[in-house]
Amino acid sequence: MSPEAAPRPILAPCLATTLADCRVRLSGGRRGACHRTVRLWRLGVQPLRLSHPSPVDLLRARLRTAVGLRILPALCLASLLIVAAPQATATGAKVRGPWRLVSLASLGTVTWRCDPNRHPGLASGLPGLALGFSSSALQSGVIRLRVGGRTILTRRIPASPINLPYLHKRVQRLDIQVGGENGTLRAFVVVDFAAGATSGYCWPYTPPKTEVRLFPRR
Repeated sequence: MSPEAAPRPILAPCLATTLADCRVRLSGGRRGACHRTVRLWRLGVQPLRLSHPSPVDLLRARLRTAVGLRILPALCLASLLIVAAPQATATGAKVRGPWRLVSLASLGTVTWRCDPNRHPGLASGLPGLALGFSSSALQSGVIRLRVGGRTILTRRIPASPINLPYLHKRVQRLDIQVGGENGTLRAFVVVDFAAGATSGYCWPYTPPKTEVRLFPRR
């Protein structure tokens, strides 16, 4: 047999160089299919399998990608929660209110506020609680905060909203009056922050017990 007629060695199409001492094993279900399994017998090299990714490998890669895409947003959300937690704590530590308690004709509005972090509070089991007053009067007058028959504070009105001090007294009384040439309008407000209330008075829909007496001008 002439050199021209000698059969050429069968090489896998995936090899870049011709190796005289290699054996190509053809296998597969369909005719003509080749898994390109190359064994280098004489060189002592481990068998090299050159093939396209199998469906199983593709499925595994997709699963890893899907898991990564789910884990990444979860990590981002966790980091945001960690950053936001101190801010939420700081926000919760602020004084709540003031909220409207009663409105008194043309005198103004009595309010109350709550400080859940004030220690000690107004009484056992209660946070810090205090009253306030926002005047709507056009005439001059005064507001007095009284506890146990004693005047704690006196302020002149009309004025900007008044925040009365935190006290350790459950019952607090306000004496509010304004007057002029047409007489004096006066109101007495008694607020009772009763201990043992389930609300704690720290929400606008849980006001304390309040009694109001409003007297006509005289």
